[in-house]
Amino acid sequence: MKTFVLFFIMMFSLAAMAGPLENRESNGGKGIVIGNKAYLLDLLERTPYDAYLPAKKPFVFGLKKEVVFRAFPASFPREKIYLKLLELNQFSPEVMMRLYNTARRLQWQLVEGPLALTADDTFLDGRWQGYQLVQLAERRVNVIRIDQAMWQRLDDVNKVALVIHEIVYSAIDPLSTEFRSDLTRFFVSSVFSKEDFPAMNYAHTRLFWQSVFFLNPVIRD
Repeated sequence: MKTFVLFFIMMFSLAAMAGPLENRESNGGKGIVIGNKAYLLDLLERTPYDAYLPAKKPFVFGLKKEVVFRAFPASFPREKIYLKLLELNQFSPEVMMRLYNTARRLQWQLVEGPLALTADDTFLDGRWQGYQLVQLAERRVNVIRIDQAMWQRLDDVNKVALVIHEIVYSAIDPLSTEFRSDLTRFFVSSVFSKEDFPAMNYAHTRLFWQSVFFLNPVIRD
């Protein structure tokens, strides 16, 4: 709990120091290459590596599968992206709808790489020092460009996590400011963690993330 509180204080401080608005390449999820596999950095921040995809399909009023599918290319694991959005609704319907509405205005392209590393975040946890750091994706205005070769090296968990990473960053930082990607990585690593996702249901945690996504606080019993 203390770790969450300290992290939230630090993140608000970083947000307050955000630089002037500018139109730059940013937003991109980074990863590392191990053998013939690629991994999103967000998911490697948890030990042990416990990222998962939901298997259940809870009903969410107003979120139709075919509508969600239209937001993503047919080559994407759209069913699994849809299930993850449904799961996020259990955490906060307000946050889930913000992410869904953000996803609807994004365009996705698989492009020939390699992509140049963006300057927003190049931190590598000590456990992964020595591995090749790669740019999996980058954002140019509302277009998310994904390195096609790296995309093929990701398993479905990492593909869905990369998609959510890009949506989250776009929702938090829609105008591409100097906002660092720490918040995005922390959110994605938490919601894909079997251990940490249940802990996000604390009221103060929901209120914090609602504020990060520029939502009015919603207090529930």
